[in-house]
Amino acid sequence: MKIFRFSQIDSTNDFARKNINKIEIPSIIISKVQNKGRGRFGRMWASPLGGLYFSFVTEWKGPPLPLIVPLAISDVLAELGVDVSIRWPNDIFFQGRKVGGVLIEEVSGKMVIGIGINVNNRVEDLPETLRERTISLIEIREQNYRLEEMALKISKAILKLRYSKQDNILSKYLKKLEGIGKECEILQGKRILKGTMEGVDINGNLNLIVNGKKNIIYSGGVKRFYKK
Repeated sequence: MKIFRFSQIDSTNDFARKNINKIEIPSIIISKVQNKGRGRFGRMWASPLGGLYFSFVTEWKGPPLPLIVPLAISDVLAELGVDVSIRWPNDIFFQGRKVGGVLIEEVSGKMVIGIGINVNNRVEDLPETLRERTISLIEIREQNYRLEEMALKISKAILKLRYSKQDNILSKYLKKLEGIGKECEILQGKRILKGTMEGVDINGNLNLIVNGKKNIIYSGGVKRFYKK
């Protein structure tokens, strides 16, 4: 597997997009720092030194990547002794605080899977507005991790899961998913939907009960859960 290494870069996903026809498949683009890291919906992704920032570029035929990728991350972190949950669609959480996120983009028939995980950085390295709802692996386990090794393990875990049956993937995803049966807010751009999370379907779409009726949510993200 080809690995492109950078000390700093604007965005690993942007590098992959600009060079998609030159990159071997599969490949990893990894950087110690991102100057213009981005998450879903164009949101800024804070990328200080010590975090894991990489893009995995591959062709894909298999179960939906929005289910596969967070499961692969969860499996690798479980091997390291960190039991995480998934917040729909593919954010990684530990006891209510965000550990990592995923940005999946299709470019010229290839999939660019951007992954950011707070690993050896600490929350004080992040913007103040993020600190209370964020945590890093070093703060959970008090040990340093090898970032490139972790990126390689996650990429291999993604490829391994592609051969799993879709029903099995969905079952594993639902076991890790936060908030089934809970009242929540779903953010879609500037629109907020309030309802009860019922689960997700085989394609990773959210089933949300709003005023007694099932709504299928194709895009967006969980803004918050209501405490009972």
